[in-house]
Amino acid sequence: MTVQCSTCGEQWERDPALEVDCPACGADVGSQCRRPSGHPCAVHAGRDKRALREVAGYEQCPGADPEQSDTAVDRSQTDITQCSKR
Repeated sequence: MTVQCSTCGEQWERDPALEVDCPACGADVGSQCRRPSGHPCAVHAGRDKRALREVAGYEQCPGADPEQSDTAVDRSQTDITQCSKR
């Protein structure tokens, strides 16, 4: 599924956060995050932070509000708030 930065419009074939495992729920690379019940959920903030540190070219979008934290604020299956634009 293609995802897009909600600020600058950059697109990826797969959400960069899925390139790392999730420290919150244990989801493997490429797998969706899950609630304790096993139901799918949005990407956990810790996974997004890990991806920002570990995925080459994935960083805070320069168009994002500097007052916001380094995690996605308005994250859905089609919008992300980090990108690799420099």
